[in-house]
Amino acid sequence: MSHHYSIRNLLNIKDKNITFDENFCAEELINGVQSKVFYGQLTYQPKACYACGHVFDDQIIKHGLNVSH
Repeated sequence: MSHHYSIRNLLNIKDKNITFDENFCAEELINGVQSKVFYGQLTYQPKACYACGHVFDDQIIKHGLNVSH
């Protein structure tokens, strides 16, 4: 069993295109609260925005390291 599957299962992430390296988790102080932060990467570039359908081009600002709560 890959560690990617175990981490995705633990975090209830359904997308199999999200991978984690060996340093996937860290404890950080966020807004004064000690928090566990999980780092993953999407392994592909979608062809269009899932929300609005805009095709990805040079006008799209990639969110990359966007924080998700």
